[in-house]
Amino acid sequence: MSRWFKAVLLLVILSLLLPPNVGLAQEQPAAPQQEDVPAADLSPAAVTDTPETLVTDPMGSYTIVSPKIFWQSLVQANCDPDENVKTWDDVIRRIAVQGSPIRTLYSEESQGSQCGPGVSSNVLSDGNYVYFVKGTFQRLPVTANPGDAAESTAGDMNDYAEMVQYGSFIYVLTETKGLWRVDKSAFTATQLRSAAQVGANPHQFQTDGEFLFWITGGRLRQMRLSNNAIADFAPTGVTNYTFSSDLCFIQPCSPDSRVYMGVANRIDRYKAVDRTFDQMIFTAASANDRFDEMVVSGSNLFF
Repeated sequence: MSRWFKAVLLLVILSLLLPPNVGLAQEQPAAPQQEDVPAADLSPAAVTDTPETLVTDPMGSYTIVSPKIFWQSLVQANCDPDENVKTWDDVIRRIAVQGSPIRTLYSEESQGSQCGPGVSSNVLSDGNYVYFVKGTFQRLPVTANPGDAAESTAGDMNDYAEMVQYGSFIYVLTETKGLWRVDKSAFTATQLRSAAQVGANPHQFQTDGEFLFWITGGRLRQMRLSNNAIADFAPTGVTNYTFSSDLCFIQPCSPDSRVYMGVANRIDRYKAVDRTFDQMIFTAASANDRFDEMVVSGSNLFF
């Protein structure tokens, strides 16, 4: 066998044993082209939910006692400015929170030189009764119908009033008739403080279950429910406030209540129990900014 034939045979054998293209120059694949990736859209998503209108009445005040919403409104019958005597209806109604036919609990016609609500307070409910002030402190069962007689308590609360409830009591803060407590079981009223002790133009009436709070003369005032003792927080220029309490998991313990106050353009936190300053929370950029609303939810303060 000649050398030439052996060389050719060797090349044939190698070509069968080795993988294709071994030893040959490889054409490098082209680098993939980088596509333009659009920048992430960080704008808020468009709101797609449509709110459902439950009540079309001009609402004066409302309260929610699940599963019902109770509200008070004024229905104008004749409020023509050229008429000397105006006529309107004070109305209290209810509806289920998920929507339902509206039920009217109270409807009474009033007359006067000015069209304004005869109901001079917010409405409250405990699920059994709806409470309001119209001349006197009154209540109606939540199953009432127009024309049913409302129960009234003795006690002069015929004034603009704000009401809160805690436990078996309703507290009524009036503009010029003092502070009252109504026992819901006995349905009796007791005056706790006079108008002078309450202060001028009281408003923003709230309770945390240990104290009653309200603003008067630009200061936050509190009354301890256990002994009716009144005291003021130090800051002036208070426009709004809210409060929070730590939960008690191991008894006995006393919840640590804190009060957040809008003082001019800042929010300060105070201890409710002794009214001492605790911490400055926030200062707005403008000295003219004021806080119209604020609420605590969990560990967050919203305003």
